[in-house]
Amino acid sequence: MLRKILKKLYYKKQWILLFSKDVDIAEVVELEKFTKLIPPKDRFWADPFIIRESDKIYVFVEEYLYKLKKGYISVLELDSEFHLIKNTKIIENPYHMSYPFVFLVGGMYYMIPETAENNSVDLYRCNNFPYEWEIEKTLISEVKAVDTTICYANETYFLFTNIFSSTTKDPYAKDLFLYFSEDIFQPFKKISCSPIVSDNSSSRCAGKIFEMNNNLYRPSQNSSKVYGGSIKISKISLIDTLGYAEKKIMEIFPERGANATHTVNIDGNLIVVDQQIFRKRFG
Repeated sequence: MLRKILKKLYYKKQWILLFSKDVDIAEVVELEKFTKLIPPKDRFWADPFIIRESDKIYVFVEEYLYKLKKGYISVLELDSEFHLIKNTKIIENPYHMSYPFVFLVGGMYYMIPETAENNSVDLYRCNNFPYEWEIEKTLISEVKAVDTTICYANETYFLFTNIFSSTTKDPYAKDLFLYFSEDIFQPFKKISCSPIVSDNSSSRCAGKIFEMNNNLYRPSQNSSKVYGGSIKISKISLIDTLGYAEKKIMEIFPERGANATHTVNIDGNLIVVDQQIFRKRFG
């Protein structure tokens, strides 16, 4: 008990970023071998989404300043060795924002950031990559949803989102709902078997759904013991407008001494994850 009190007094939790090249996500991922990018002590960087554009590396993150007690969306520009070149705030609202899910449609970048405090799932359009964004439309309204993730498969857009229960105590939004639409700009319909996963150990989305060897894989957060304690990777065996099925194939764990890891994203041979560490408050 005393050890926990002293740890809280002298250390604080901070989300940092880790990068690597040529990691096989289907094998054991050892975060000890990754390159760390640690933010200043007054903030954290979490929920990283990586995009390579014009030979540059951009990482979209939730940036959270402790004194503001509210997250906003920033983009980090990195060099080829993952050194920070520039940090720019790109979207801020009166409410908390996180999980900047960035994706490409018809040659244009779009983003669905997490805006649960606004009770909406909103689509943003990029007018000047990567710095200028404006809201395009609300995809789903009157819903407290987090970590929305889009996947295009079988000529259909599938929208995964975790929705907080209004009737039960649900601190981690354990219910994963699946919606579909043939057009990203048209209304999304909920598939009849939603929620498709209701389990704190594997429901909440943890990054883009990615393709490998002609198969689709979904990262998810394992919050069974601690929020975002690890990342599960599951192979999708069924996804259509009537049903969904997946099976876990591997898990990414934080480094020894760290507390959690809850987002992973891949662009070609690049991989980024976040990790929550214990950082000294002083010195």
